[in-house]
Amino acid sequence: MAGRVCGPAGFCSTSLRARCQIADLAVKREPDNEHDANAVAITAGRPATKIGYVNKQRAKWVAELLDGGQELDGLVIQSKTSSPRILLTTPEMLAYLRR
Repeated sequence: MAGRVCGPAGFCSTSLRARCQIADLAVKREPDNEHDANAVAITAGRPATKIGYVNKQRAKWVAELLDGGQELDGLVIQSKTSSPRILLTTPEMLAYLRR
């Protein structure tokens, strides 16, 4: 899945975007999120820093994958905007793409 990171304005600051350029991403379900029961948070770096969420149009599909036991990893494919573009895929596919 490719898409943009969603979140409040300034959620992904300039300094954090710089970290995102080289960071791997992780995803975490937030089923108790008050705004969206399908919320999937995206974190970057170590220690993990939340940079935003999978957008609502894709969150249900990603949440179903995660709830079904599918592991997903990600990377930033464009970070020049306030809403970085990301790729989420299986760990195996990500390893293949990095060869």
